[in-house]
Amino acid sequence: MRDGQPRQGAREFLRIDKTLPVRYRTPFSTKWRQGHTRNISGTGIALLAQGFFFRGIILELELEIPYTTPLPLTGKIVRVRRLPGQPEKEIGIHFVEIDAGEQKLLIQYIFNCQRRQS
Repeated sequence: MRDGQPRQGAREFLRIDKTLPVRYRTPFSTKWRQGHTRNISGTGIALLAQGFFFRGIILELELEIPYTTPLPLTGKIVRVRRLPGQPEKEIGIHFVEIDAGEQKLLIQYIFNCQRRQS
């Protein structure tokens, strides 16, 4: 699927394939790490990143979407998948803390991406 295309499935919010920079860290760390999204929705992301990840861990995130400051988010790891032949893992993250205004901004960005692809 091309970048910006919607993904099918029974989800509460539209999910699109989109590569965006993400900074992340555990609440117990002061060091930010870099990754990027594989896809995004109003309730979570698939993060591509290197390192050790476990289901249930909470991450602080800063998602960079164009034309705005990075969105501060908190997410719970719900899935970890190794990618064959890749040093990165795909980390499924469900947002557990997201400001309503920031969620609206993210959803608007997703719909704008989809509209541009149509």
